[in-house]
Amino acid sequence: MHSISSLKDIAAQEAALLAETEQLTGDLWILSQDAALFHGELADAIEAHAPESDVDVYERALAANTFLRGAQRSALLEFLDLGRRHQAEAHAKRRRSIDLIVHAWIAWTKPGAARVWIKTRTNRKALRATFGNHAMRYARDEIGSLLPDWHDKLSERVHPGLASLAGSIRMPEELPSKMYRVSLFDTRVHEGTNHGATAIAEQLLDAILCHIELQAVIAGLCLSSPPWQPAKAATEQRLVMLRDRYDSQVETWSDRLRDWAAIKKREATKARNESRQRRRALAAT
Repeated sequence: MHSISSLKDIAAQEAALLAETEQLTGDLWILSQDAALFHGELADAIEAHAPESDVDVYERALAANTFLRGAQRSALLEFLDLGRRHQAEAHAKRRRSIDLIVHAWIAWTKPGAARVWIKTRTNRKALRATFGNHAMRYARDEIGSLLPDWHDKLSERVHPGLASLAGSIRMPEELPSKMYRVSLFDTRVHEGTNHGATAIAEQLLDAILCHIELQAVIAGLCLSSPPWQPAKAATEQRLVMLRDRYDSQVETWSDRLRDWAAIKKREATKARNESRQRRRALAAT
């Protein structure tokens, strides 16, 4: 369990874990970076062809551009958090990326929504009506069948329950204490096996796929409009290249991922059995 002595010490531990992640995952780590940066490439394409002469279309482009750049920021920080073993924080940033893309969808597809966001940012009632929870849920359902499931799962991982702390929590039987302890780093999942790299790869692949799907959705929506059609072919080709690299990494890690899944299943079964034994022992006393 990592001790916390100072912010400087924490930063040094983070740097060491980040370097370890880069060494263990290699090309997959580079793909993570490129997948995050592609949000910005989409924003560049939208910005480059935004027609200032058409106010309505330009406002939609302005909103989508801003949301995409926000998604890029959250994605980059998410991958850094995964590399530094801060899983709950990484999940929160991925959920924020999804929310930003959903906002971009609303601003692009709903008449007047972009203007509400641009002109009435202090009008909470108008903002709630246009971008509130009901509108967000409806937009997530419009975007695709996978997106609501991703968002719900990430929400569960961010919610302050025991599940969201599973990678860092230490149980009383492991400690000279009757209380839980929470480590600053989610290294528990990597301990006790030789599959630390595979555990990290699994998390990175899950995140990369989510971002590629988000980008495909927003690229298909925005670049199909006439002003952006000149950028559509090149942008879609870049997206195809990202998908191909993702598929290649899945192939590279596939056998190890299957082994990792089997190990996790065995460990979960063992943990359940040990928990039952502890409960029986307590009941007997």
